[in-house]
Amino acid sequence: MNYTVLENVLDFELSENIKNIMSSNDFPWYYLPNISGEDDNERFHFTHMLSYREEYSKWYEYMALPIIKKIPREGGIGINVHRVKVNLFVKEKENLPSKKHTDEAFPHKVALYYVNTNNGYTLLYGDKENIKIPSIQNNMLILDGSLPHSAVSQTDTKIRMGVNITYNIIHE
Repeated sequence: MNYTVLENVLDFELSENIKNIMSSNDFPWYYLPNISGEDDNERFHFTHMLSYREEYSKWYEYMALPIIKKIPREGGIGINVHRVKVNLFVKEKENLPSKKHTDEAFPHKVALYYVNTNNGYTLLYGDKENIKIPSIQNNMLILDGSLPHSAVSQTDTKIRMGVNITYNIIHE
């Protein structure tokens, strides 16, 4: 499986500030009646688009740019960001996976930045085995966008927050 986990991506103070803003009454969250698509409608979550199709939330510069700057360029000269979405999942009675999915219909990479620590995780589906990537604050999972995955809910904290970035590497 083609993935990497980066630890301690941002300095501690910035990581805490992002977590505190996202969990405050000042940050706007929007209800979605499913987790990973219209046919995954047994559960819900909240989201906020920081950027999509060259439209930017007022929170983009402070919350997204520091994370984007830490995404490895893998020999390229930069990255082309398609979407930056933050997700908030509510506590469940058991660890429940979303529907197995990919984030975009075209070739891309995914960076999942974990805003808070909890016992939820990202489940990566491989040909021979599945891998659990724990939700640890200030860690970031980088994966090939063609790799199917699921968001798995948490049971130990009221909320699970993450930043989901889809992008491509720019080569000369």
